[in-house]
Amino acid sequence: MKKTNKILSVFMALIMTLSIVSITAVAEEPLYSVGDIIEFGSYPQSEVKDETLLAELNSQTLEWISYDYYSGTIDEQVPGDFMKYADVTYNNNKYRAVTFTDYRPFATVYTSEYTCQEENGYYTDTVYWFEYEPIQWCILDPDEGIVLSETIIDSQAYHNTLFAEYEDYYQNSSCEKLAGDYAASSIREWLNDDFYNTAFTSEEKAEIYNSVQENTSPFDSAYDGETTYDKIFLPSFDDVMNEEYGFVSHKLEDASRRAFGTDYAKCQGLARADDSMIDKYSHWWLRAPEEYGCSGFIAGDGEYNPELFAPCWTCFGVRPAMKMNLNQGFDVKEIGERFSIMTPSRNEIRYKDGIILHAEVEGNAPVGSHIVWVVYDDEMFTTHILDDGYAFELISENKGETFVEARLYDEDGNYLASDTIMMHSDAGLFQKLIGIFRVLFNKTTIYKY
Repeated sequence: MKKTNKILSVFMALIMTLSIVSITAVAEEPLYSVGDIIEFGSYPQSEVKDETLLAELNSQTLEWISYDYYSGTIDEQVPGDFMKYADVTYNNNKYRAVTFTDYRPFATVYTSEYTCQEENGYYTDTVYWFEYEPIQWCILDPDEGIVLSETIIDSQAYHNTLFAEYEDYYQNSSCEKLAGDYAASSIREWLNDDFYNTAFTSEEKAEIYNSVQENTSPFDSAYDGETTYDKIFLPSFDDVMNEEYGFVSHKLEDASRRAFGTDYAKCQGLARADDSMIDKYSHWWLRAPEEYGCSGFIAGDGEYNPELFAPCWTCFGVRPAMKMNLNQGFDVKEIGERFSIMTPSRNEIRYKDGIILHAEVEGNAPVGSHIVWVVYDDEMFTTHILDDGYAFELISENKGETFVEARLYDEDGNYLASDTIMMHSDAGLFQKLIGIFRVLFNKTTIYKY
């Protein structure tokens, strides 16, 4: 199709059918700002202290599950069942019981005599209870939906096993992957399995996006890891140095990066900072590959610490990060993901930059008629059909005009009317058109365009 013919056909459709279908574009007001705190999901956090409630909880029938935490020596680390948990619901509230017969070592290359649990006030052969409470998230980027847990919610090793060869640490005895390799790390698996499935309901999981994470080293590109695609991830070095996220851009100690652990994290063996002025704060992991197979972390005082602590340390905290839907009223989905058919009286498309397109039928339309969105990228000579409930991404390689058209079809797929609006696309910008295809007038059958 020639460019002139395409544009002419678009505007002819606009002139002919304006009275039936109309599109309006509005700029969405941001719902949140950087630094705002929201609650989403739940996780065991505060220890239960009430004696009456403890008696009731201890009377419940418990099904104990092993954490399978690792311990051992520098030559071998193996999982064990010395520490267990059990979840129960009582009076519509959820609680987690934790007990351990041996202390969890503060590194998987040690045995139980080296621990932080005892220092935190948690002892062997005792049952401790923690209440599931809403997780608080600090908004780092309200436009992208990037959030970081406000507190340290758990204490885990970056990687469970460690093998040394010369000066380098590796993840396994074959010494194929450095211990700081995030893509193959234990903590990445834990975040996207144990934590993800514990913290979120199926409805909440639908609001969390898969996102691309570059795992570059702040020390040397030779230690860069492969790109990962995850729902939950550790923040990177660049994240915690980003002033637009609310952090300072230098590596020195600063309050913006300090975080303290929950009671549950302390029971898991979280270490607290040595400095008496900041002893309520703790270290927390970053996905920041360092030399010798180590990974960087944020110290209790908020300083980026590149000291060569091995990834097997279990006493460092975890502050999960994720990219989620912060937009109320919009069913924003991942690119290519199928989503449910709805039946409101209008259709909407939302641009990544906050522009929303509304298509409404102004006059009477046949029962069963529906809207199909069409995108004309004038620079790429491409027509894209947003149809059948799939999210869509328009890639514009050059600056130019992008025409978005809403077409009305009857139940049999016959064209009835349309309206068009012109949007501007910047060079190199990946503009996400989240196509929310909805059937009008309570008709749920779809005509495949």
